[in-house]
Amino acid sequence: MAEPPRKRQRRASDQILSYAIDSPARYASHEPPTRFQQPLHLTSFSYSPTRQLLLGDEDKDSSLSYYRPPRIGSDLNKGFEAAVWRDGTVDEGLDALLYALETWASKDPTGAADAQLAKTAVITWRGMLTKLLLAVYEADNVNHGRRADGWDMNAMLVDDCLYLEESNPPAKLAAKTASERSGPSALPSYYGYAFEAYCTTSSCPPSNGNAPEEKEDFSIPNTNVQWCSVVKTSLGSFRTLVGGEVDCVRPGADPRHLVATRDFVELKTNLIIQSQRDEVNFERHKLLKHYVQSFLLGVPTVTVGFRTRQGLLAGLQSFNTLEIPRLVRGKPHAWDPAACLASAEALVAFIRETLASHPASTVPFGEDREQDDYPVFRVSFGPSSSSSSSFSGNAFSASTSSPMAVTIRLLTREEIEQEVLAGKQEVRSPPTTTTTTTTTTTTKTGRDRIGFLPRRWVEAVHERRKRLSTTTTTTTASASAVAVGDKVTRASESGGGNGHGDADGPPNSSSSGTDTGRASAAGAPARPVPPPPPPPPPPSHQESSQLPPPPPPPPRQTQTRPTGVAALLKR
Repeated sequence: MAEPPRKRQRRASDQILSYAIDSPARYASHEPPTRFQQPLHLTSFSYSPTRQLLLGDEDKDSSLSYYRPPRIGSDLNKGFEAAVWRDGTVDEGLDALLYALETWASKDPTGAADAQLAKTAVITWRGMLTKLLLAVYEADNVNHGRRADGWDMNAMLVDDCLYLEESNPPAKLAAKTASERSGPSALPSYYGYAFEAYCTTSSCPPSNGNAPEEKEDFSIPNTNVQWCSVVKTSLGSFRTLVGGEVDCVRPGADPRHLVATRDFVELKTNLIIQSQRDEVNFERHKLLKHYVQSFLLGVPTVTVGFRTRQGLLAGLQSFNTLEIPRLVRGKPHAWDPAACLASAEALVAFIRETLASHPASTVPFGEDREQDDYPVFRVSFGPSSSSSSSFSGNAFSASTSSPMAVTIRLLTREEIEQEVLAGKQEVRSPPTTTTTTTTTTTTKTGRDRIGFLPRRWVEAVHERRKRLSTTTTTTTASASAVAVGDKVTRASESGGGNGHGDADGPPNSSSSGTDTGRASAAGAPARPVPPPPPPPPPPSHQESSQLPPPPPPPPRQTQTRPTGVAALLKR
């Protein structure tokens, strides 16, 4: 009896490809500047107080909040002991974002949503794009002896679309959860949630209510509750779908009828600025991060609450997102958004090209392919030389120049199971037309996934490609048939042919002979071919002088400059 075939064990490639981060000035001088499309809201979803994902039309905006001015002097320590924390040991990955896109596409009978998904080059959370845009200045921090943040992502390339999620092994999630609940950083982290509770309300306040309410209204923070927007944009040539949490919308907005990014408000907290050093740190690090996070989702307003070390709200300031770069321009610690965009576009191109050209990615996807064979890559950002830098968690520091780099390697089967799938939740049931909320879960964790993506999402991607390919082929064939029919009809009506010849053939003797032969073979007399008309006589000198001048040469094509948001950033 023949021995059954052994299951192929995939090994990680020993090859680690890297991309060295260049200086910000090098990217800022890139011509033409990297374009960035103004984000456009596509859909939204909510998390309930019990972390239930709400996707239906009736409840997807149930966790949306409206901005209201807080009272200066509010105590941000309030509610810390009673706060409700979500389960930080669960790696939610891209699931909610993909479920929202799945539901959005299922409700579009025109097929425009499917076409949009088929053209998308990147799908990820705002946090992952933020890391890519900030990498150039994190590298610059290390090169100048300052602290910097590194990161790890998981990446997959499915049908030419790049999926990026944060790498969250169970040990990392457990440590992060413990630090948020206790330890020296627990209370400062909570201040952000408390500030949000003071600044938001579930009922829409008057649009002209700029003064804080006399009666302080405070709801105990519940970190399960979130409202998220999904937008479409483009980073250079890469069409991108991005999901991100929105803290609240401005008073007077009517998101129940029309959700628009122009109504979004981002809320942040910061220690009060008491020295020149505090101001430099705020402008160099905090404002840069606030700007990038808000810019990527199209949030026009960032409201910062300045607090004391004891947790009392001491001041409030709102920033126009697009005006933030001008606040630091010309200063020694200035940063340039053009460098962020150009470097991020280069990183996305590097990641996509590396994954597409890797041998593990050349095996075609199919329904009978083992889940373990789908390639998952680890994308990491850190120092390219460990000997000249120190590492603590995800923070790097260096006393000498140490170039930072983004590295990519293929994960082993064991790494996928232990570091990628171990913390994942079960895949939820697909959306139906009879319910508005996705509620139940299905099969065993891991078996219902391809890599780190829900299996049904990947299968839907391939079905969409087949469906669109069939539609395109049918449409092209129909259009070609109509075009040929029109040409034959026009040729018959003009008398230039006999209905049997090639409508596209030139009226020369060769074509006429072919037409004559076909007509004779059909039993009809051949039509005599008239001689061609004589050529016109050459114009006289007088006639030539009266001829109209030749048309001017076409204008020289020049490189178009970006407009809108990208042009504003370059200026």
